[in-house]
Amino acid sequence: AFRTLYHETFVSRAGWRLRPHAADTLSALSAWREARPASEPDLKVGVVSNWDDRLPLLLERLGVRRHVDFVLTSREAGVEKPSAELFARARGLAGVAADARCLHVGDSFSRDVVGAAGAGWEALFVCSAEQRAAVGGEALAAVEHAHLESLARLP
Repeated sequence: AFRTLYHETFVSRAGWRLRPHAADTLSALSAWREARPASEPDLKVGVVSNWDDRLPLLLERLGVRRHVDFVLTSREAGVEKPSAELFARARGLAGVAADARCLHVGDSFSRDVVGAAGAGWEALFVCSAEQRAAVGGEALAAVEHAHLESLARLP
């Protein structure tokens, strides 16, 4: 049973669902990137996750791998979010300077928002009002970030 779950179910559409509007957002972002003039700086998109080496295959099977330039997992990096080292590795894979503007979009305040802000990145917390309330006002105020309740609200 473990083998089936680990090697088949957990790397398939049967085992995972994308966050609502994730595929549409990534597709729109890809189209926007392709339409930009070559004279403008390139925008890199990556997935940075506390996951393992099965993630690229899962993203492929979910139909979104083609929209990202790189995938970095905590297993590959040897550290997990919120470690600033993981974000530094992602910056390197994106091929951008240490002072380049980087944005991390995530759904975990303690791992995604705190990690990104601690690494000098901008952070976007995608969460419901209930999730924000569960984090608490003091913690939210302590870390600079933006938030949206849905990826559909991205400009």
